[in-house]
Amino acid sequence: MTAARDAFDALRAPLVGARLLLTEQHLWGPAALPVFLGLLWSALSLGLAAATGTAGSLLVIILSFTLAAALIGAIVLVHLLLALCAPLFDWLSERTETVIGARVAPSGDSWLTRSLRATAIGFRLLVLKLALLLVILVVSFMPPIGTVLSWVLIGFTLSVDFLDYPMTRRRWSAPHKRAWLGRHWAAVVVFSLLIYLLLILPGAGGLLLAPSIIGGTWLVCTRDRTPFADAPPTNDEPSPPEPAAV
Repeated sequence: MTAARDAFDALRAPLVGARLLLTEQHLWGPAALPVFLGLLWSALSLGLAAATGTAGSLLVIILSFTLAAALIGAIVLVHLLLALCAPLFDWLSERTETVIGARVAPSGDSWLTRSLRATAIGFRLLVLKLALLLVILVVSFMPPIGTVLSWVLIGFTLSVDFLDYPMTRRRWSAPHKRAWLGRHWAAVVVFSLLIYLLLILPGAGGLLLAPSIIGGTWLVCTRDRTPFADAPPTNDEPSPPEPAAV
């Protein structure tokens, strides 16, 4: 699979997720919380945009720093919500696999076991992402390349959760996950940048939270049909043929 195909599929992943959400009733229940959180984020982003538009010229500099601080705080808050809501987001991701026919074997774990695992991994990722945000803060002061790179890195800290849900359910080891991300670097970069741009899009960005979770699962599953494993894989063998695209 070429990098161009990876990039194209990453670009349309949220749209595929939106179509599945609208057409598959089995996704409506698990998607309720992500949709609600998305609506809340959209309302907050509209409020920030309105504040920017109504500010006087004398307050532009102060407001710019205030909005920058607000954006950083909002991103940290989003990361915290991703960690706290990991079991419910994982439920939506798992139901997505069932809908698209990618779940080829049961995990054998109880809902409580999977929930605790998802929460633990969510907070482990939170610590790593907070450390990465410090790096992003430094990189962002090196425009223009640093600015774009910071967008991709911020997007990655958000989108990695959406990509990680199906990987974790398969109990992939950390090296296995990194190898997948490396093989499909174009998909990861485009998906990360897209998630960041959606996040800062006033009003509309939050509406695509649930479709992005679904789309991230679809993106992974159309590139790897590895079944649910009883133990982490010991190597990173090539994946079996991909299923037909949705």
